[in-house]
Amino acid sequence: MVGNIAKLVKRKEELGSRLPAIRFNYVMNAENVAEISDFIDLASSLSGETISFRHFTEWGGELNSENCSLANY
Repeated sequence: MVGNIAKLVKRKEELGSRLPAIRFNYVMNAENVAEISDFIDLASSLSGETISFRHFTEWGGELNSENCSLANY
């Protein structure tokens, strides 16, 4: 997937185009919160214009993911 984004960035540069905008989303949880700075570096290296950070929210169900929430982090 990173390779495809890099190809898109290269093609944008070849055409001198600002579009399409490259935006990233990051869903933060207890297991990946320490990797945020690495993700920022990756997004920057791929000419990302924005990063939206979202908190993982436990919503019930069969996932048993209450330990992933940052509510008590």
